Amino acid sequence: MRHPLFHFLLYSGLGCTLASAQNLPTKLLECEGGQCIPGSGGGGSGTWTFDGHEGHAQWPGSGAVANLTIERFDFDGILIRRVDIAGRTPGITAVYTGKVEGNRIEGHVTWSWPGHWNRSPTSTWYAIVQQPANYAFLDPDVPCTQSSASGFGGSGAEAAARAVQAIEAKNQHKALCWLRMGATRGDAAAEGMLAVFLYKGLGIPPDYPQAFTFAKRAANQGNYLGERCLSLMYANGQGVAKDPLQAQFWGRKADKDKSAVLLAEQQTEERQRNQLAQAQQSRHPSQNGQSVGALLMLGLILGAMEDGTTTGQNPHSSVVCPGDPNNHTGLCND
Repeated sequence: MRHPLFHFLLYSGLGCTLASAQNLPTKLLECEGGQCIPGSGGGGSGTWTFDGHEGHAQWPGSGAVANLTIERFDFDGILIRRVDIAGRTPGITAVYTGKVEGNRIEGHVTWSWPGHWNRSPTSTWYAIVQQPANYAFLDPDVPCTQSSASGFGGSGAEAAARAVQAIEAKNQHKALCWLRMGATRGDAAAEGMLAVFLYKGLGIPPDYPQAFTFAKRAANQGNYLGERCLSLMYANGQGVAKDPLQAQFWGRKADKDKSAVLLAEQQTEERQRNQLAQAQQSRHPSQNGQSVGALLMLGLILGAMEDGTTTGQNPHSSVVCPGDPNNHTGLCND
């Protein structure tokens, strides 16, 4: 299963609907429908600016001006309402929903125009965060402790993303805390990564029975790391009796799911590059937006249990760890 991209915008995690104003973007470059496709006559991209939850939008190409209100802006989704106050369609309203991935937002928009339309057309939209610069969602200073677990209102996916952030910062203790929190919420990515930590003894002594438990849970949800971990454990008889057939089965399944992940990543990156080029061209050829780098969470640890084969028959070959070619962490050792 593919996990959301690395950098996300932080959400309060306390169960409230409105996000904390300090975590909201202040300027977006926005496109909806086909308006940013050169030659489409769509009017080009719009500029959205925000002061907290309230914002203002302008589309120079069409002359539209609107007020915006952020009603939700958290890890698991966003909701922004629009009301046009000037231009060719005053009074038109729209609801924008979607998800944040790095400095990008992508989702669907539904328009309505009371007194003019008896329908509610829908389309896709996307936006690029231009301000603040180097915008990223998760606050690295949010603590993870046993006492904070009960007060964490986020999803398992958010906990898994926070764990990735801690892994990048080489904070294994904090990563483990977030992984356990995500795994208790049933997130497959958290379960798969936790299985790797327990199997390899990263930050803690190895615990093969627990590693097998979480690897199995993750693998049953199609998680690549869980599948790879199961393959190794069945092959080596660690945490479970040796079973070459099971080792081969899970190894081949891991190879298949890995290929699907990489293909999805490539397609997403290509789509995002095209969208960014369209948005920039619709405004001004020389205008440069922020890079939309698409670093998937799996990109960090995809090689963690990789055996270098395509058949799943040899789970003992050495590998190169992403960002650690000399394998100083021991993450990739068999």
